[in-house]
Amino acid sequence: MFNLLKKSFSEAVLKITAACESTCSEKEIEQKINEFEVSLLQANVSEGVAVKICEKLRAQVKPLTKKSEIEKIFRKTFGDALIKVLDLPKIDLLKEIEKQKPFIILFVGANGVGKTTTIAKLVNYLKMHGKKCALGAADTFRAAAIEQISMWAKELDIPIIKHKYKSDPAAVAFDAVNYAKANKIDVVLIDTAGRSNTNTNLTNELKKIKRIAKPNLTIAVVDALTGNDGVNQVAVFEENLGVDAIIISKLDADEIGGGIVSLAYEFKKPILFVGTGQTHTDLEEYDKENILNRILTKEK
Repeated sequence: MFNLLKKSFSEAVLKITAACESTCSEKEIEQKINEFEVSLLQANVSEGVAVKICEKLRAQVKPLTKKSEIEKIFRKTFGDALIKVLDLPKIDLLKEIEKQKPFIILFVGANGVGKTTTIAKLVNYLKMHGKKCALGAADTFRAAAIEQISMWAKELDIPIIKHKYKSDPAAVAFDAVNYAKANKIDVVLIDTAGRSNTNTNLTNELKKIKRIAKPNLTIAVVDALTGNDGVNQVAVFEENLGVDAIIISKLDADEIGGGIVSLAYEFKKPILFVGTGQTHTDLEEYDKENILNRILTKEK
């Protein structure tokens, strides 16, 4: 996890210390920091974050800085910048659910991000905390979508509200909310069809679902492996619909690592959970310290 980002940082330190004798020249410092900036971009760190980190490095690493101090400065400056970026607003989901029942969560995401599986993981998490859940199968567009979420509902032993394919997904959401009200359900989780950035019809359909379901929380699911394209995806949902929080799927498979940093920097939205595998138990609460440790810990 995060191997390229971690490698980029480690190599930047090695290169700048190897290039210097007892101290570094201004030219050597500038060259190596520029190389580090490029490596951050290659690790899917957004330009805004990369520029900010390197500006801080330029301010801290001076031509007369001793070689022995450079690694300490790099590590502290990089770590401090990441701490600031990853320090996000928090939502205590379990407490929020207690405030209003049924608590309605609308899930959005691009095609293939693992949205339906992420919903199943969240259902398992909520059940473990004593919450009664129901699913709304409002993806009436994608082939096999209803079957997929129905399989999860069966495995997790929770009710699912569904209609036929090509039926009105807003009607599914409406029925799911009403079912929850009538059956004392704590949380309604509404699945939706994956959207591409250019599909205006599906975007308008999603607006209708939100208008009718009146969700308490709209969550964008982002695949960690999509890198900075995940930023573009969330930007579209934020502009057209409004996003309250993010869940990052497939983080366990992310060998590059900059995507989560970019999402945190660009949107400053709560990241509620990260997906760490394919089973319904593979969901972890977002922990900035855990992310920092994975990026900054020295290789043995």
